[in-house]
Amino acid sequence: MPAGGARSNSGPPQDPTSAKSEKRGTQLVTLPSGGFRGKIPRFPLPAKTDREAEMWRWLWRTPQAAQWSKESWRLMFVGNYCRMLVRMEAGDSSGTVAQNALKLAEQLGMTPHGLRLNGWVLGVDETAVKREEKRVESAGGERRRNFGVVAS
Repeated sequence: MPAGGARSNSGPPQDPTSAKSEKRGTQLVTLPSGGFRGKIPRFPLPAKTDREAEMWRWLWRTPQAAQWSKESWRLMFVGNYCRMLVRMEAGDSSGTVAQNALKLAEQLGMTPHGLRLNGWVLGVDETAVKREEKRVESAGGERRRNFGVVAS
């Protein structure tokens, strides 16, 4: 059994926005709100299924993929995560597969906790924010409800 020492889930996670982190030089990496637009790498595992190919393409269009593309050592982990997601979808996996998929999701930054552990934040889609502001303004500053008569 390993001796003491820091573990990724022991104690509260570091807060990169704190003054202490600022002194340490810890900075958050902002992921692109529109997802990764670069070249999708080849699937790293043998015998890829059609569903795995589809899931692989989806994963590589997430904002997190922008960081994975800079860290080639993560490719195999993303491939394993992809394969586990497909197995879980099919319903022919054990609880161990789901547990391992969750661990990989955190390591890959696919959960809020994982984003924080990696020091990543999701970027804000400025266009969507402005679009929503205009929609609210055009609605008179408040949501209007349509209480139409329903014929029976």
